[in-house]
Amino acid sequence: MKSTRRAGKGTVADERTPQQGRSDGTRTTEDDYPSPPLMPSRPGSYHHLNFPLQNGTRGPAKIAPAKDPSWMRPYILEPPAEATKLSSERTADIFPWAGNHPEDVLSDQATKQGYYDKVSISQNETGTGRTSLWPIIKHKSGLQILSSLFVSVLEQRQSRGRIASASTFKPPPRVTLTDAKREAWLRDLANPSVPLRRLSRTIPHGIRGRMLLDQCLSKGIPTARAVWLIKCVGANEIRAFKRKGVNGAFVMGGESKYFRDWTVLVEQFMDSLIAECATPGWKDKATYTIRLCAHLYTECLLDRSHYFDWLLKSLEICTLDALPIWLLIIQIFWDDLVRSRKFAKRLGEALLCKLSQDSSAVDENILAPVLNLVSQLVLKLLTDWSRCFIMPTKWSEYRTTLLSCIERAEFGAPKLHSTFRNLDERNQRLLLDGSLRDNVAANSIPRKLIQFLDSLSPNFAVEEITPLCLNIAQDPRQAINILLKWASTPYREELYHLFIAVRVLRQLHGNGIDIDSAILDFLAQSRTLHELRKQDVFQIISELVSSRDFSVGRYLQWIIARGGLLTYQAINDNAPCDVRLLAELPTNDLPAHLINLRQMLLAGSECDVCKEQHILAEAKSSISALISRLAEDDSSMGATQLIGHPDFASLSRGMKAELGNWLRQMLAAQVTETDAIIVDNNWTDVVNQKITSEITFPQFSTVRTILEVFNEFSTLADVLKIVSISEDPTVLASVADTINYHFKVFGALGVLGSLYESLVDRYRLLRGLGSQYLILLASLLEIMPNVPEEVNCASFLLLERSLLDQKFQANASSPVSDHAADMLQAGNYEGLVEVDRLLTNGSNIDKLTFARLFAALIQEVELSWAKPNNPGERCARSLTTLRRFDSCHFDEMIEEWLDGLLLSRTRPDLNGILPALIGAGCFSLSTVIVAARKRIEEVACEPNVAFIPAKIALETISLLLQQPDTSTFFYSFNLYRFLLEQRHFVDEHAADILHFFEVTVHFGLNNDKQEIFHAAETPPFESLFSVFMRRTLLAHQEDFRRCAIAESTLSQTQLASYLDQALNILFVSCHSSDLSGIDLESQLQSISQMVDPFNLPFCQLKLLVALRSVDLSAESGCAPEYLVRHFLDSIGSDNQRDSALWADLLSGLSDALVTEVREQALKEMLSTIPSSTDLEGHSSFKSPCSEEKFEMFLGLIKATMMNAIEGGTQTFLNLLIEKFGATLQRLQSSDLISDVDASKEKISNGNWHFLGDLRRWIITLLRLVLIHHGSFRNEKVTAVDNTRLAICMASLLIDDVLQQDAELLQFLFDVLATLVDELSDDARINCIKFFQSQISDWRLQYLFDYHAGPNAWLHASSKGKLIPYPLRPWEMLAEPTPNVGDNDASLNLTAFQARKI
Repeated sequence: MKSTRRAGKGTVADERTPQQGRSDGTRTTEDDYPSPPLMPSRPGSYHHLNFPLQNGTRGPAKIAPAKDPSWMRPYILEPPAEATKLSSERTADIFPWAGNHPEDVLSDQATKQGYYDKVSISQNETGTGRTSLWPIIKHKSGLQILSSLFVSVLEQRQSRGRIASASTFKPPPRVTLTDAKREAWLRDLANPSVPLRRLSRTIPHGIRGRMLLDQCLSKGIPTARAVWLIKCVGANEIRAFKRKGVNGAFVMGGESKYFRDWTVLVEQFMDSLIAECATPGWKDKATYTIRLCAHLYTECLLDRSHYFDWLLKSLEICTLDALPIWLLIIQIFWDDLVRSRKFAKRLGEALLCKLSQDSSAVDENILAPVLNLVSQLVLKLLTDWSRCFIMPTKWSEYRTTLLSCIERAEFGAPKLHSTFRNLDERNQRLLLDGSLRDNVAANSIPRKLIQFLDSLSPNFAVEEITPLCLNIAQDPRQAINILLKWASTPYREELYHLFIAVRVLRQLHGNGIDIDSAILDFLAQSRTLHELRKQDVFQIISELVSSRDFSVGRYLQWIIARGGLLTYQAINDNAPCDVRLLAELPTNDLPAHLINLRQMLLAGSECDVCKEQHILAEAKSSISALISRLAEDDSSMGATQLIGHPDFASLSRGMKAELGNWLRQMLAAQVTETDAIIVDNNWTDVVNQKITSEITFPQFSTVRTILEVFNEFSTLADVLKIVSISEDPTVLASVADTINYHFKVFGALGVLGSLYESLVDRYRLLRGLGSQYLILLASLLEIMPNVPEEVNCASFLLLERSLLDQKFQANASSPVSDHAADMLQAGNYEGLVEVDRLLTNGSNIDKLTFARLFAALIQEVELSWAKPNNPGERCARSLTTLRRFDSCHFDEMIEEWLDGLLLSRTRPDLNGILPALIGAGCFSLSTVIVAARKRIEEVACEPNVAFIPAKIALETISLLLQQPDTSTFFYSFNLYRFLLEQRHFVDEHAADILHFFEVTVHFGLNNDKQEIFHAAETPPFESLFSVFMRRTLLAHQEDFRRCAIAESTLSQTQLASYLDQALNILFVSCHSSDLSGIDLESQLQSISQMVDPFNLPFCQLKLLVALRSVDLSAESGCAPEYLVRHFLDSIGSDNQRDSALWADLLSGLSDALVTEVREQALKEMLSTIPSSTDLEGHSSFKSPCSEEKFEMFLGLIKATMMNAIEGGTQTFLNLLIEKFGATLQRLQSSDLISDVDASKEKISNGNWHFLGDLRRWIITLLRLVLIHHGSFRNEKVTAVDNTRLAICMASLLIDDVLQQDAELLQFLFDVLATLVDELSDDARINCIKFFQSQISDWRLQYLFDYHAGPNAWLHASSKGKLIPYPLRPWEMLAEPTPNVGDNDASLNLTAFQARKI
């Protein structure tokens, strides 16, 4: 067949070639020629350049448009448009001239006849083949022969078509180009019309790292081409390591390093781009970069772990302004992030952190869409991947945030709430505080609430603490029960606890909570509560009755229904609390029918109601007569006798409340223009300068003392409000001192600020009337630190003090007369008054006169000690005035006088002579303490004078702790001043007082102890120690513990003995057991029985003292093993107390003993789980530990975890792994399971009980893992051991038998998740290798961060086994090289026996 050839290279179609130009100077192209050479048309061609028109003429030739002669390009032959197209875009019968084609050889025959294909005619094909083939086919073996022929043909075809050549793949080589050529190459790469095959010949050298990413972004290279270039560069970089001739390990390390470095470069590139936000064109750049990074991740060109870690870290630390872009990036990789525990947990925490972040500084309208998006992502995570929120350490922080997010959800709220409750239970169970049973966890609630109540300051906000109490207790009834016990326990000395309880109960009643039922339950329970102050309970209920927050009628119905009065004929002080309350109720505001019912019940119980009214009337008459006498004679001492009268002491709480109300009304009647004053419970009355109170200081002091003895502080607050309108400076200063002394009580009542403001306002009105009101200013300044919220009042008072100081310094009054001291020589009272007047009016004094006046006043003070009425208080006031002239010189003289006074053997007791001077402000208690310590140290060095230091120390302790005798100066203004100083010093300097106890014991050992420690002037030493300990132990436990365990000297040993006696006195006074005179075993048993959250610090101290005596007495025979056994038996048999309470009780002991108790409990617990040898006879295995004892031991181990010895952690972990292995071995035993159906059958046939034991063993091990989880992070515990533990737990997780127990599997999954969170990446990889055949389980993939990748399906056969065949992502190139070959792909085709098509 003939064929025609189009003119190729070297053929002449016209006189001008394409490289030649036309006469007009323009370059010619193929289109400039109107017709091809005169050759016949190809068959089948329907279109021609010179196709004749209908009229027989040819169309005009096309004329090419004029082009720029400078534009040059090489000639490339293109097939004509009318040529026949074949497959693979080839054109039929088009062969450009190359010199080696048969048509390129001109011969005579080809010139004459043309070139055509000759048909070879075979003679064998002229006839039919039937005659030769049919006999063969017809033969019985013909079909087999025919099939073998076809098989042979196919084998030949397959063998000849199979690719057998070696792989010719290589990435495009890098060559060094000039900048212009490199830019041109990059522009061609950015141009999609330029094929990659052409560009893949070489790539420019020097384009790598950050520059590579910058070029892709700046040139706008299409994403697929950019990825191709990145792969080419990466493949060349990795192959560079191989060309260095190093070993394989170094090559793999170099490849991993490049992989990680490249990921870091991509991360830095994205960081820099995001930092350039708001620049021109940023949106397009960000879109391109994010798309490119997504493609790089999809092509496995990024380190997944490092990249995800960077993403989540960026999300965690980003600001709210940059949050939207990071949320966009996170959503791209969302599916891969949530499939791994390693990243899903961090993703959930980061999103919740952003929701809880303070956004007050950002515009809400701008931030709302972003937060809505975050909320949607959180809800999506909660709905589809709720396991991401298993975060026990962060759950308490983000729980409220997640709940609020659910509440804002527009749809699906019931399902979301159900999921949230499930998550809450799971996280709470994983917490150390929630790892035990519900009953054990509930027992810790009282301790938490008690600690919270002890931490309250007096100036609390009841609206804030009431919800907190309910949150801790989780039940209003339980909260009220604990609150009443806390307020009435004898182990708390503070009175303000009562009023904290009253205000919280009022707030609960106002919130609609039924407090009546809870109080009645407490009253019923009070019969079993021996450590209870009944009067405190009565006062709390009395306050609630007065404010109508407690129903008296309901109580009366309750007491009648219970029949509580049938067994008690006489309702006396020994009657139970619920019965005695009937006689203690206040009746002044009760309806008549309730008063009548109460009287009937009391009459039936042999309680004389008429006598009660008679006593009340007598008390009112006595108080009224006393106050009337005090208006005329302030020296009357009837108040002391009145308070000590037996009828006064027998008054009930109701009568005390009624007397308090009567006193308030009586004082209100003494106010002039009483119609102008308003007294209510809201403390909103305003002081009016037109009204005043006529009460005198003795009258006020009497009323105050009575109300303090009655504990009627609510009434006292009203009285102080009424009296604060007085014009008497002494009365006003006494009001201020009363507020300061009881500031905690008034703060608990919520009236401290109001009382303080009223006094400050009164001072503003009266300050211009004279200098006598300076004592009020001094008292107000002392209150100021206790009322920090009153900023305006504080600034006013400080300014007032500075102005007065300046005025006093600038005053030029006449000097004090030189003869002022002579007026006191006779010691008469009139001379003292005159000296006081001279000191008040004078402003300067010389040193000689100062010394003479000081000596005269001190002499007058010493003379007053022997007088019955003790007028020394006025001398003390004169001394205070004298001190104002020269405080430094005065203090030196006072210290010298105190030094001599302390060594005097004829003086009275310090507690009888110094309170007046301290209260007047002559010197402070600190001055006395310094002087006493100095004299003790000086005299201690002298022989045979040990009695004096001991006496000084004991009297100093009595001065600090014992209240002065009020009969000496009952109406003294300075009494409160001294009491304030005394309380402040005890609170702030308890360690110094404890030192004086030590000194007293040290110097008293060498003398007659009965003379020193039981002197008539001071209380017994043990009683003082008990009082001091009750007041300060809670705040100074470490100091007392030091005294209990010190063993260096004999005196310290004796001090511990006195401490033991003081504790015994304390326990007896609190109606607890008497621990004196019994052996150690009985003491330990008694302590174990009476310990509770209220007396825990005292029991700890008692236990320390008791065990200290054991250490000192070798004949006792009590070994540590005995103690360990005793504590374990006590803990195991106690089902009522919290195990953490036992741990706190033991925490004060030595670490070795606590550790031994803990380890012994752990051994007994683990003995409940059989080992591998025990499982051989599992039918006879019995647990040696009961369920209740097991729970107590578990709580003890958890609470004493801080005492665990680090060296024992490794041993325990190995034992724990062994127990897990034994349990797993039992699960996989053939007699228990072979498959799930068989296990069900076995269980139904009688093996259910043993499977239940297996379940208990697993739960026990999981709890121990939770408790010791923190110690597993110890550096002494190797990663191999943690990996072994994780493998054991994961094996249980995927075991077939346990798949039937969803609850157990969920707990196991959660515990394993918390353990896996601490594993390293290498440990996770080892776990994946161990579970290689079972890694398809989604739980294992999630926990161990298994990512299969897109090519995980590819395997290779090696020695009859299929092994993974990983692909190199850097070499997966679409256009690797321009040299096309059969085996030029990046994947070697010979490994797959590929064939050519």
